[in-house]
Amino acid sequence: MSTEEEFYRVRALSDSAARRLRVIRYQQAMLLREIAEMEQVSSRRSTVGQVALLHAVTHAAAEGGAR
Repeated sequence: MSTEEEFYRVRALSDSAARRLRVIRYQQAMLLREIAEMEQVSSRRSTVGQVALLHAVTHAAAEGGAR
């Protein structure tokens, strides 16, 4: 593979990685928005419990991630 081909291959992979990162950040933002909405309609303890259950983590881990 020539240097030019390598350059374009790395460029394509970099662009793909950047797109995936934007999708992940968007999904994280949507998750945080939904958690905030849950907290508006239920108690914090209930919300943390729901997040823990959904993500198969302990209540303490969910509480630590919510801060």
